[in-house]
Amino acid sequence: MLKEDSKMMRIAEDFTKPEADEAQISAARLAMYRSLFKKAGVRHGVRAYPDRSIVRFILSTRGLSVSGSTIGIVFLENTAGAALVTNIDSVVQSARVDTQVYQHIVERWYLFYEFER
Repeated sequence: MLKEDSKMMRIAEDFTKPEADEAQISAARLAMYRSLFKKAGVRHGVRAYPDRSIVRFILSTRGLSVSGSTIGIVFLENTAGAALVTNIDSVVQSARVDTQVYQHIVERWYLFYEFER
């Protein structure tokens, strides 16, 4: 769906970037996204990069938009430059500086953890 909705960068329960009408997405389509998120347990929506090589499904957030942490599932076309770990839990418990790590699940799907001070 996100490949078809190429102007949409972020969809959450209570907002979109850009606004849905600017991205030319109908209210029904937006409701479909949100219904799928709810069924899948994706509490904080999705963030997609313009070329769609990275799509993040955000499961948990803590803190403010400028400082805090995010945990989710991500689709990565390419892992070049990505910090891959075998156990994301150990990083979550010890992160003290800006951190972004990925743990492989299957094929191009990864758990991700991001921490920003």
